Amino acid sequence: MPAGRVLESGCIGGRARSREYRGIVLGLALAGLSWSGAAFADANQTAPVEASSVSLGAALGLLDAYSAALNEDPGFAAAGYAREAGLESIKLGRAALLPSLSANYGIQRNQADVEFKNSFGTQSEDRDYQSTTGALQLRQSLINAEGLARYRQGRAETEASEADYQAARLELMTRVFTQYAEVNQAEVNLALALAKREALAEQRRTNDRLLAGGEGTVTDALETQAQLDLAEAEVLAARDTVANSREALARTVGQPVMALVPLREDFIPASTPENSLTEWQSMAESSNPELIAQRARVQVATQEARRARAVRMPRLDLVANLSQADSDTVSTFEQNSLTRGVGVQFSMPLMAGGGISAEIRQKEALRKREESVLEAMTNEMFVNLQRQFNATQSGRARIVALGVSLESARLLVTATEKSVVAGARTNLDVLQARQQWFAVRSELSLARYQYLVAELGLRRAAGTLSETDLEAMARLFQIGVKPDPISQSGSMLWTSDAS
Repeated sequence: MPAGRVLESGCIGGRARSREYRGIVLGLALAGLSWSGAAFADANQTAPVEASSVSLGAALGLLDAYSAALNEDPGFAAAGYAREAGLESIKLGRAALLPSLSANYGIQRNQADVEFKNSFGTQSEDRDYQSTTGALQLRQSLINAEGLARYRQGRAETEASEADYQAARLELMTRVFTQYAEVNQAEVNLALALAKREALAEQRRTNDRLLAGGEGTVTDALETQAQLDLAEAEVLAARDTVANSREALARTVGQPVMALVPLREDFIPASTPENSLTEWQSMAESSNPELIAQRARVQVATQEARRARAVRMPRLDLVANLSQADSDTVSTFEQNSLTRGVGVQFSMPLMAGGGISAEIRQKEALRKREESVLEAMTNEMFVNLQRQFNATQSGRARIVALGVSLESARLLVTATEKSVVAGARTNLDVLQARQQWFAVRSELSLARYQYLVAELGLRRAAGTLSETDLEAMARLFQIGVKPDPISQSGSMLWTSDAS
């Protein structure tokens, strides 16, 4: 049965049954006061997750969940390794401009048949000897356009990896909070489903007593039983939702999730927004890590295209050599030489079968692709930013309206209970009013979480989200006994900075 569905009353009524109703409603009223606490307690006893032995002190807080996710989430760990790899890119690029020193050494056994002519004629000689060679070379680029482009490319790759890591951190922060809120909301919905089932079970017992006394109808009993069966199915579905949402959060934080800290019942957003949409957009253009990373990738593609063009340009290197040879050739048999040399080396490709031109065109096309991706990401970011901004704006008004509606539903329950005792209303009216209260309460809880998720998403899109913001939101969650929904009095309005 959908949340908040109105139960239809039967043909039971009249003064002749007022005494019966007074006794029934008194029992319902006493049972109703315990519905909320019992339902929320039962929400933490879902199968297959068992939480009956978990105390409030063992509840997983929001900051604890985030801290655990920083160490356990495999996606964030992958982003960390990618960042470590990216930090080496600038060093790899710089290496192309710095001096390089190489050394080589070889030893070889030779057998040679040598014929030579002299004053005695042609003579031959069999030589069996060992030759050794060694060289040391120092090279420093003087003119190297390709190396300069490679250095700038490495610097851009490092910037991109750092921005990707920051984006992954913000994504993890948002994901942990969203999953945390989903578990809490699923438990609220389970509490509502349990309360509806208990209400219908009590109504079924009432129908049975009336039928036994000859005052009820079979139709009322069948209708109540049908709705009770549907409510039982809703409880099972709600239990599955709680278990699934807990499992998703457990996979992120790397530990079983048995109980969470609930959202404060007195939370309401501030009446005025922190910044205008234009201000959020301005911050996003300069601070959004996804855009920063994509701009860096555009620079990577630009430098890659410059590297392709630089292949055609001349290169000039300073080269210093030191070499030693002992019988390294037949003509230098039994000769030992030590050679030192310093000079410059000029190189320039003249023809490569069209490969250089093709590579230039390819790299230019890839650069334009990255620029188009950046434009698409910017447009998507602005759309998402406005969506989150609008969600926070409408969320404030919706929370306030639902808070007022919740207070009205509470007053309706109280008034209906008094009317039943007076014989003007039936116990079905009481159940209907109570179920309406639970439906509004579920909607209010959902609206609060949706607002907080939108607020977090807005800051993430703007690139200003930090652990300080998460700490502020964590203060909205407090361990404590949930108040009795029916006996609570006063307005449900609160402020986000309430202590």
